[in-house]
Amino acid sequence: MKFITSLLIVLIFLNFSEQSRIAFKSINIRHMKKNDVGLIFDALLINDGSSPKETLNFEVRSQKCCLLIDDFYDCETQNIYGVKVPKLEPDKEAMVTLLWPTIIPYNRVGNCTIEILTKRQSGTHVDDIKLIHFNTTIDVNGFPDYMLIYFNDMKKDHGYTKCDYEDLNPFDKCKPVNCELKYFGKRNFFQYPNCIPVTECENDPEVIYDFDTNTCRNLRNFLSNDNIRQIEEGKFTNFIENENFEEKTSTMIDGKTKILKRVRRSMNESQTFADMLLSTAFFIIKIVSILNRN
Repeated sequence: MKFITSLLIVLIFLNFSEQSRIAFKSINIRHMKKNDVGLIFDALLINDGSSPKETLNFEVRSQKCCLLIDDFYDCETQNIYGVKVPKLEPDKEAMVTLLWPTIIPYNRVGNCTIEILTKRQSGTHVDDIKLIHFNTTIDVNGFPDYMLIYFNDMKKDHGYTKCDYEDLNPFDKCKPVNCELKYFGKRNFFQYPNCIPVTECENDPEVIYDFDTNTCRNLRNFLSNDNIRQIEEGKFTNFIENENFEEKTSTMIDGKTKILKRVRRSMNESQTFADMLLSTAFFIIKIVSILNRN
């Protein structure tokens, strides 16, 4: 009985292996240009024409993509997008374009696993799987040929500065990149010198996210007794970078401050209780942030 079962499995395998299948013949990264919307891959496919010869409908799609970030691979990132090709005849080839979307294509190291799905009367099958690698790290001492046009055009239009970290923009005097765009919403906060994930705050109406410090703040417990004492005694630097906020703060007079009066005034001027609460919350967050820096 076991012999018969094994024989049937072998026959089924041989029958499937003799069918026509579509395979990757080559995959290349297209030369990057400054207005591209991502990394573009050109995949050459072939229907090997095995007997019985069969015209096959197929699709190329991504299993997963992984980015190298901080010495480990993050595989919860953007996938490669392919196109559906109606059919491929036996012994024929087809060029398929694949796109990994991003408007910040430089300083990316990663890989993508892609597969070919074919549709037959017996169902959908995975005919071939390929792991493709990419490395767009900008290094003036050498980088892949497919980056040359992109680098020269960007350098001509914006200049180039060698940066020490990958999340600094070499085409904008090493200023921080747009973290949200670069990491697809996964690392939206820039904390020098890298983009980091945004802190997840608990689902509580009394807890708000402080976008300046990437922390969660409780509306009921903004200030410790020590924070209140420092505010009352004026022990903080009266320097605010944001001009709009500076208009809401009081000036230092004889080592004292009128901040508490300002808070009460903003509460009185608010049109609704919600406005009052939100205005006061953000105001106090700013003060706490200043205290924490000193």
